[in-house]
Amino acid sequence: MCLIIYSKNPSKISIDDMEQSFLSNRDGFGIMYLKDNKIITEKILPKKFDDCLKLYNKHKNNCKEMGLHWRFKTVGNINLDNCHPHKVLKDQVYLMHNGPALPIPILDHGKSDTNQFIKYYFRNLILRDSNILENKSFIKNINDFIGSDKLLVLDRKSEKFTIFNSQNGYYENDCWYSNSYFKTKKIKSTFNFNSQYTINHNTCDYCGEDTKKNEFLCESCKYEEDSYYNDYTSNNVNLIDLAQMDKEEIDQFVKDKIELDDNDSLTDCIYDLIHQPY
Repeated sequence: MCLIIYSKNPSKISIDDMEQSFLSNRDGFGIMYLKDNKIITEKILPKKFDDCLKLYNKHKNNCKEMGLHWRFKTVGNINLDNCHPHKVLKDQVYLMHNGPALPIPILDHGKSDTNQFIKYYFRNLILRDSNILENKSFIKNINDFIGSDKLLVLDRKSEKFTIFNSQNGYYENDCWYSNSYFKTKKIKSTFNFNSQYTINHNTCDYCGEDTKKNEFLCESCKYEEDSYYNDYTSNNVNLIDLAQMDKEEIDQFVKDKIELDDNDSLTDCIYDLIHQPY
């Protein structure tokens, strides 16, 4: 499902919340913020929570506002290219997404739905009108178009963060959270931090279907999530994923592993290929 945290006080983000975010969303971590009218971004494929914490500590005192994103793979391979934030326009506009899948055709194998939403839809809108992120009608139209999904967009021109479908998340301690299912502890059902809406914990954070009292996922989505983690090995690509990649995607996978000094994953993939039964 992923998670976005948008903070107006980056140095004070709850470490416990960040750790729970990683434990529920292990497929990538990234940050974005403005400093001296420049957008700063960095993303990693963390092996452990300390990797996320190290990146956060590196940047937390450099800005007044920050976006953080933990990825849970739904569409596309696990690699840096599919991690958030995503570039909309280089040095100008960057985006983070949270939700099961954006309403866009999946044309590029191995690429995430966010990647293709930007490439085939969102980028073109920004190119047509550089001020469109200031347009309330545009924001409403995107809110309606993406349904229950959420976006966090950082625009260098206006020097602002824009949250799409902010009502589908919640505010707590100077932060906006795009969902609450990552929490292992129950939280209050209503928050009054600059907000008049109520979080309904009787609906699924994934699909919106009814749930049992105080549960964040319905039975169907819990089954899918459990199945994912049963098959999951942190930051590895299994042979089924590898077999579906084209040459360019395999090249990106190898480059990511080399950049991250993750020789073990490459060794495991080669070993598994050699020892496949014929």
